[in-house]
Amino acid sequence: MIGPFNSLYLYLISQSENVNRGSYDSAVVCASTAENASKVHPHSIIDWDGKTDKYKVWCDKEYVTVEFIGIAGDNVKENSVVCSSYNE
Repeated sequence: MIGPFNSLYLYLISQSENVNRGSYDSAVVCASTAENASKVHPHSIIDWDGKTDKYKVWCDKEYVTVEFIGIAGDNVKENSVVCSSYNE
């Protein structure tokens, strides 16, 4: 059940900077703000600095587009990836 004090939201993050095979183009993530959503890596890489992506499957944070989708349920963890789109 979603309570009135739930401060976690769902965002669609996407990018068109890195469109190579073996890259992510988008993901739905849970975060408290749009800024925090832009910092979530679609591969759930912990401590991603927003720039360095040694696997080259995403883009720098500055190229991430963030779109609000809705309120997250109580069972969704903050800064988590709900689903992602990977291009093989």
